[in-house]
Amino acid sequence: STLRRIFNVAIQEGKLENNPFKRVRTFNEKSRRRIRYLTGEEVSVLIANCPESIKPIVIVAVNTGMRRGEIFKLKWMDIDFKNNIVFIKDSKTGTQRSIPMNKTVSDLLFERRVESKGSPYVFPGKNGAGPYITIQNSFKKALDKAEIKDFKFHDLRHTFASHLVMKGVGLLAVKELLGHSDLRMTVRYSHLSPDITQKAVDVLDNSFKEDSDRVHYRVHQKKDDRLKDSGIQKYHIVKGKKCSARLAQLVRVTP
Repeated sequence: STLRRIFNVAIQEGKLENNPFKRVRTFNEKSRRRIRYLTGEEVSVLIANCPESIKPIVIVAVNTGMRRGEIFKLKWMDIDFKNNIVFIKDSKTGTQRSIPMNKTVSDLLFERRVESKGSPYVFPGKNGAGPYITIQNSFKKALDKAEIKDFKFHDLRHTFASHLVMKGVGLLAVKELLGHSDLRMTVRYSHLSPDITQKAVDVLDNSFKEDSDRVHYRVHQKKDDRLKDSGIQKYHIVKGKKCSARLAQLVRVTP
């Protein structure tokens, strides 16, 4: 759209006759912001309807937020069972990152490791030598059985991030787990936790109240100390009756 405007200005100034970008379709920002995620119940239904060949892949995806390509390329050397970490060496952004494994993923992968038949890949293809290539047909059938509409495999990544945010996980932590290069890509999940901002300011309630109480006490304590040092108290007994501090100041009654 920026180039289109530049060429339009050139046309208006008589330097060009036609805009070469006139018929180029502009990128739809709304489609970029699409966030489709499953509820916890829908995740369970989807997994239950997945064939055994792709069920582990779906479980790993929804529990780690890894991209499909990252899962397919995952090798056993990339998994540290001792520290429960998965290392992503070949990501979409070209950077490496690590993802902690929860118990669900750790147990699942450890079981697969025990049963593996020598392939370097965690999810080998049919021939056993190369990585998994596609699960499109099997995944679509699972979605149909689960009666889940308008959902893609990449939306499992959205599901992972969405549930983290709804559970109160900070956006910076979600950004690191997803491997986003820009926090703005992660901020789109912030609307899923409107109570987080409320909780953020609520923590100041008691903090300011406690500080205010301490200041109030110190101010009045100092005032009382000054009155005491000058021989004046808040109240004095004058002829058997209480005399206010103000009156005591006027008549300079000593205790």
